[in-house]
Amino acid sequence: MSAENTLEPESLILDAIEAAEVVTDPLAGLIEQAATDPGAASRLEAVKTLASLDQLKYDTVRKEAAIRLNVRVAILDKEVRRARRRHENGDDKQAGSPFEIADVDPWDEAVDGASLLDEIAAIFSRFLSLPKGAADTLALWVLYTYAFEKFFISPRLAVRSPEKRCGKSTLLRLLAVLCNRVLLVANISAASLFRVVEAERPTLLLDEFDSFGSGNEDIRNVVNSGHARDGCVIRCDGDDHEPRRFSTWSPVALASIGKIADTLDDRSITLLMQRKAPGERFDRLRGDRPDQFDGQRRRAARCVLDMRQRLENADPEVPLFLNDRAADNWRPLLAIADAAGEDWPERARKACKALTGAAAADGEQESTRTALLLDIRTAFSEAKAAEMTSANLCEVLTADDGSPWAAYGQQEKPISPVHIARLLRPFGIRSKDVRNGAQVRKTYERKAFEDAFSRYLPPDTPEQAATPQHANKNNSLDTKSTRYNGPAVADQEPAQVIEKNEMLRCSGSETLPTMKRGEI
Repeated sequence: MSAENTLEPESLILDAIEAAEVVTDPLAGLIEQAATDPGAASRLEAVKTLASLDQLKYDTVRKEAAIRLNVRVAILDKEVRRARRRHENGDDKQAGSPFEIADVDPWDEAVDGASLLDEIAAIFSRFLSLPKGAADTLALWVLYTYAFEKFFISPRLAVRSPEKRCGKSTLLRLLAVLCNRVLLVANISAASLFRVVEAERPTLLLDEFDSFGSGNEDIRNVVNSGHARDGCVIRCDGDDHEPRRFSTWSPVALASIGKIADTLDDRSITLLMQRKAPGERFDRLRGDRPDQFDGQRRRAARCVLDMRQRLENADPEVPLFLNDRAADNWRPLLAIADAAGEDWPERARKACKALTGAAAADGEQESTRTALLLDIRTAFSEAKAAEMTSANLCEVLTADDGSPWAAYGQQEKPISPVHIARLLRPFGIRSKDVRNGAQVRKTYERKAFEDAFSRYLPPDTPEQAATPQHANKNNSLDTKSTRYNGPAVADQEPAQVIEKNEMLRCSGSETLPTMKRGEI
């Protein structure tokens, strides 16, 4: 190995810094002039000169340049990226307009995680009618968007409601002004989705998902695959159509009316929204003030930096009532709660229990076979029987006219013994013939179900009977806080938010996503 290749890393870094200092000598005068005359063309020239540096050299001088230009580093980064894009693309003839997702500039001082979580949870309760535990869960998910690279699983946040006007869009707009590197859209193609994730690693907020994503398998597959760090899609790209790997790993929240696909629901922490009651009063979110919570965003970025070592080594205790996939979904949020300390470990687990119980009670995420297992277990328990005939089981299942088994299948007729046998066969459950005099009856033994009950159903304990309740800003114990001593909202600096009435499409020869505004 040559001597050139055996240089110590410290020597290589020093050489890079020295090279950057040499290159940026002409920059010093421009920066000084721009600092004394911010409105002059010299400021633009300083940004152009910074944009001409390679990334390593720019990273070396960016903080000092931001100080001299009297701007935040994140703002300078954004301007430099724009200058580079203008230089590379020349006159942009593509449809739509290019977009950028700005980094959040961390707070200058250490941040208390518990106080910050208290404050963010209170913000959600201030504007929305939420199920029990939802405000705490949302606060934890907000911090998760700043720390998602520390984890292997990215739990999707599914915000669902039975009808419109239940606050889903307001919730996503709150997430847009609180989360890290946000991209809020009301429509996006599958090609744009995986390309923007590969390029930007944004927090994707997908509003109106039921209108463009529920029936689109390509979009659903991309969102599903990004649930794990190694999630990706393979597409042919470039003039020679070379197969390329595109990562789909990124935080995602979606809003939908009605149910979502079982595979996506299984990868999600679900919030079941309802319309506010007549007596409930909440503040209105001002959409024309995207900067109103920028202080919380900056402190969230700093908070995650402060707790990064604890998050990297985290192995939180997961409640036993969670199945394997649900445990994976909640583990990152529980790790953040444990790192924040004070009462947040307990609050996070209470929220987990409340929301998991509510989702189970909703029943829409269960497959037909699993739903049948659940009702059969209930039938055996209420009858206190060790066995039931197939005919008797059908009678019990169809006794309630509102039961799905009373109008089963396309013909909506009561479920039959043959239907039950077909649904139970994949579980390895079969009836046996029991002779009663001259009659032979098909009979199911409870013990034949025990293995399937243990594998596919939650434990049959009272703690699983949690039902959704609505928090009110006047009486919510989940979000009340007395610890926050941060800056006033009016003192916070602006943050870039991409508005909801925009959609992403790939445009031009490079098939990079561009923004198209749909004004109504």
